Amino acid sequence: MGRRADRPEGAAWRLDGVTKIAEQYAASGITSPANCVWMHLFSMGQHDQANEVYQKHLKTSTSLLMFRNIMKCAEKAGDTGLLASLTQVLESHPGLSNQAKGLVYNSWIGILCKCHPFLFFFLSEMFFNNRCQK
Repeated sequence: MGRRADRPEGAAWRLDGVTKIAEQYAASGITSPANCVWMHLFSMGQHDQANEVYQKHLKTSTSLLMFRNIMKCAEKAGDTGLLASLTQVLESHPGLSNQAKGLVYNSWIGILCKCHPFLFFFLSEMFFNNRCQK
C-alpha cells in the first residue's frame, strides 16, 4: 500500500494530529492528552509551544499536572536548565503541592551530584552534621 502524496511526513504531522485530538478532549474537560502534549513539547525544548498548551488548557485545570517525563528527560540528559524552566512553571501553577515541587528539586540535586560527585559528599556532610547537632 503506497503513501498518500498529500500527507505531510514525519513526527511533526503526528504531533499536529495528537495536538488536535488533545484540543478536542480539553474542550470537553479532559486535559490529560493536553498534559502529555505539553510534557512532550517542554521536554523537546519547544517552550513557547508548550507554554501555549499550558496557558490554554492546563493552567486553570483542576486535574493534576503531570511532569514526571520532563524530569526523566532532564535526568537522562543531565539538563539542569530544563528543570529550572520546569520550576518556573510549577511555581506559578495554582494548587501544586510542595511535595510535587520537591520532586523537581530532588531531581535537580541528583543531576548536580551525578555531574559533580564532590557536591554529593558536601551535601551529605552538611546533612549529617545538621542531623547530629540537633
